[in-house]
Amino acid sequence: MKVFKILLMIMLIGVSFSANSFADTEFPLGKETKGIEIKIDDDAKFNIRIRMQPRFDIGETSTSLKADDGKSYTSINDMYLRRVRFEMGGNLTKELKFGAEIEADKTAKQDGTAAAYGYHLFGDYKFSDTLNLFFGKKKLPYSRVSLTSSSTQLLIERPNGTEDAKKFFGDLTGHGYYGPHIMLHGKLVEGMFKYYASITDGWQPGQTTKWTSKTVEKSGLAYIGRVEFSPPGWVEDKQSDAHLGEGSHLTLAGHYGAQSGIEYKTSADKEDRTLMGGDISFHLGGLALQGEYVSMEITPNTSGTQAIKPNGYYLQAGYYINGTAFEPAIRYEYYNKDSNKTDDDQTTNTIGFNWYPKGHSFKVSANYVITTFGKGNSSKLSDDDNLTSFQIQSQIYF
Repeated sequence: MKVFKILLMIMLIGVSFSANSFADTEFPLGKETKGIEIKIDDDAKFNIRIRMQPRFDIGETSTSLKADDGKSYTSINDMYLRRVRFEMGGNLTKELKFGAEIEADKTAKQDGTAAAYGYHLFGDYKFSDTLNLFFGKKKLPYSRVSLTSSSTQLLIERPNGTEDAKKFFGDLTGHGYYGPHIMLHGKLVEGMFKYYASITDGWQPGQTTKWTSKTVEKSGLAYIGRVEFSPPGWVEDKQSDAHLGEGSHLTLAGHYGAQSGIEYKTSADKEDRTLMGGDISFHLGGLALQGEYVSMEITPNTSGTQAIKPNGYYLQAGYYINGTAFEPAIRYEYYNKDSNKTDDDQTTNTIGFNWYPKGHSFKVSANYVITTFGKGNSSKLSDDDNLTSFQIQSQIYF
């Protein structure tokens, strides 16, 4: 923890500088690429991009990989493509935006299977700045770190708690966080206030629920909302974990979601699910700070059965050193899989850096990750409560 404190102090020094004190960002290999733009007329145009993230994991990369004696985790080396994406999006008319993204993530991963998959497929119609209608398949509007594109993440992996929250309203293979939904959204007062209100189908018949591990027979709709606020002059131009030394922003946000009447095939039981949380993000030139809290609750209607209450938070910081294209970063995370159970928690410390030879178009990241499990956590071994790994990942985005 001492090294975390030292790095955080160095990063916080950047607060004393104004945003104007940072020079224009320059990268060793030139400006970022933005894909291929195809223009039909003044209003109709679209952009095509391809993204790849080669990855190399070293060490104890999974709690499911245990040694034969069951007393230690198995250390492995795994080289694979963490993300492979084909992206297309733009405007069909001045008012109508569209987007499509096909992924084949985790290609050649040892304990994963890759297949082409419709990640985003949507349309978004603009009536005015204050009212837009989204329809299609995209991320549901909660969790800042999850909504931010993986192409601009500060650290290689997202926090465990928010990753579990993405599975709260459905199986990720077709529904869940990337599910089809209808959403009203807009911004007021030059973007200082933004809102998102979504309806989605959530858990569907035939899916096995996370945490309760039961097969769904039928369920009601899920309702999710998010609001964001920024002070005057601190509105974020484009959501990112890493702004590479440019501009400034401060955003406070809250979200809430609920799905009721989830019924099972094998019993007369039902469950209701609620999720809530908040996040704060800030950057000033090279300094980036972010924190988030998420709380989930699964309430069964069975008499005498306790609710399941996962919750957690993280704090992360990064400092982009202008002129070097180098950015050290750290994160601390606490996550409890069920606050009703004793010591069913875990903490994760991550320290790493990013190097941006061509901005986010070509970057290299390295992270060292230590996860410590509580005494009651099912991932803890009898004589080992730590999981350590070293991750190296590059990004080619053109």
